[in-house]
Amino acid sequence: MRRGFARSASPFCKRATLVYSNVPPTVYDALLGVESQSAFFNAFIRNHYSCREL
Repeated sequence: MRRGFARSASPFCKRATLVYSNVPPTVYDALLGVESQSAFFNAFIRNHYSCREL
């Protein structure tokens, strides 16, 4: 089963919502458990997994 999740930019910015595909469940679960999701996202998801605009 493929697992993906959507990430939107700040509500104050008019940027697209991106859907990241094939993020392993362990990485996604780790994202949910960290104090700084932005730092985790930038270090371990952005530029590591494919994404598309929603």
